[in-house]
Formats: sequence, C-alpha cells, structure tokens
Amino acid sequence: VLLRGGVHTGSDSLAVAKVRAQGSPNRWIRIANFPGEKPVIQFNSQRGFLLMGVRFLVVEGLEFYGESDLLNATDAFNYAESFNNDDRPRISKYFGVGLKMLANESGAYPHHVIIRNCRVHHTAGGGIATERADYLLIENNEIFETSRFSPWGESAISIWESLNQDDRDDIYRTVIRGNRCYLNDNEVRFWMSGIFSDGNGIILDALRIDQQVLKDGYHEPYSGRVLVTANVCFQNGGRGVNVYESDRIDIVGNTLIHNSQRDGSKFEIELGRTRGVRILGNVIVPVPHQPAVGGYDFEEVLFEDNLGSGPSEGPPQITNAKKVGSVYNVLGE
Repeated sequence: VLLRGGVHTGSDSLAVAKVRAQGSPNRWIRIANFPGEKPVIQFNSQRGFLLMGVRFLVVEGLEFYGESDLLNATDAFNYAESFNNDDRPRISKYFGVGLKMLANESGAYPHHVIIRNCRVHHTAGGGIATERADYLLIENNEIFETSRFSPWGESAISIWESLNQDDRDDIYRTVIRGNRCYLNDNEVRFWMSGIFSDGNGIILDALRIDQQVLKDGYHEPYSGRVLVTANVCFQNGGRGVNVYESDRIDIVGNTLIHNSQRDGSKFEIELGRTRGVRILGNVIVPVPHQPAVGGYDFEEVLFEDNLGSGPSEGPPQITNAKKVGSVYNVLGE
C-alpha cells in the first residue's frame, strides 16, 4: 500500500487509520510513501495509525503530525488534572499518539513489525508506542516535540509490557536503532502518579511485570533481549534512555546529549528495578552538574567503553551493581 503525497486526515476520533494487516514470514505487508512523494498523516484523534494485532508488517516513509502545537496549554493542563481514567468520554486531541501498536479485538497480539524512516512530531501523546508486542524493529525515525499533553505520561519511543511469541534468547527480539528523538517532554502530570514522569527519548517500560492496567490475564515477564543502538537523543525533558522494571537490555553506541531538561529529572540513562543491563560504547553528555547514569534497585550492570563529558568529579555513580566496567573518559564540563 503506497500513500501519495499530500495531507491525509480522518474523521474517526480514535485513529486516522486502523490497521489490522496480517502478513506471513514470506509475504510481508508494507505501508509506505509512494516513491519520491511525502504523505503526511495529520490528526487530532487519539492515534494517527492504530496497529491492531498486526504481524509481518512494515510501515515506512510516512510523516505523522498530531497538531499539539495548536492546543491551548492551559486547557490541556486543566484537562489532565481532572482526568482519572473513568467512563467519561475522552477529548481525543489530548491523547494523540503517532503510531500505537496493541492487540486486536479478538485478542491477537502484534509481532514481527518494522517501523522505519518515519517522522513523528507535535503529538499530545507519544511518538511510537507498543504494548504486548514482540519481534520489533523501530529504526531511522525522527521523533520530536511529542508527549506534551497526554495524562498517561508518554515518551518519544515506548516499549511497554512486551509479550512472548516464543522464548528465544539467542537473538534480539526488540531492536530500537538509528532513531533521532529530541525536544520531547511532559507538560502535564501522569494521572496515576501525580508527577511529571516521562517525556523520555526511549523507554523500556515494565517488560518484566504486569502493571494490571490491561487486565488481559497475561502475566509472563518478557524473555527476549532488547537492543538500543545508534540512536541520538538530545534535549528531551525526560531521560535519553529510561529502563524501568525491564531486564536484559543492551544500550550500545548511542549519543545522549543534555536530556533530563525538566526539573525533577536527572540522568541520561536511568535504571529502575532492572537486571542484566549492558551499557557499552555510548557518548553521554549530561546537563552540567548532573550525573550521566544512575537509578535505583538495579543489579548485574555492565558499564564499559563509554565516552562522557560531564561534571569534573568523574564517572557516573553506579551503585548496587555486581559488575561495573572501569573505562570512562571524562572530558570536563
């Protein structure tokens, strides 16, 4: 399916397009731009594309514009302050996510999905967000000025509560590669915690627990290894990379510069309740006087061959770690 250049809109309050495509290992389905043309999905619905139970699908070469720059910030803040996820109809424009991936109506979960070479910007909610998905490649996307007004505390790229299509651990089953994430932030509080929680460049969120939000009966921790590599994240309100309640994450060869711009956020890479994270060969430049890497309740962290420019007191403090690499070059503030 090739989209021609120009602006594509919709009247549905949920999404411009609900995609339920299911290919096969030898017959992938592709939704892309017509060669040489630049289609724009413009929306004020809850989603630009809603990818429901999709499999063996590629989405590439599209732009998603969520009109959040047209919203009144005070109205958005007041709406978020009153939101409690009850049965009242939602005002769609305050929730817009560029591409959202989740189960379909029959409970089939998404897997083997590639999202690449897309541009996602000015969305009230997140940029690219997945739930209960497996075998993912998210690469070479540009995501900026997202996540500002959704009361769900969202981020540029969010991988949440992934589901196991199998138990292979000899390959990467989720890869986030070569993306540029910048100027993403939360300007309203996450309704469940009452704080400005996210606005990260990339977050791996609750891959080992069931937060009892979906209530779909699935409780298994994600068994796959995740690779986050060659991404550039800068000037986000939250962290460049946030790992929360997730294990077996490799953060390799990324460039993370002056993230955690928002008061109350610190670290370029934050680890919270994690195990088996490897942080290797990254360029990490925190906001002056902020630590580059840290967090709480983590173990079995490998930190090696990273290049950092930060406070003169030296490398980031990694505590409660069983194994910490010793190579860290401090260039000064």
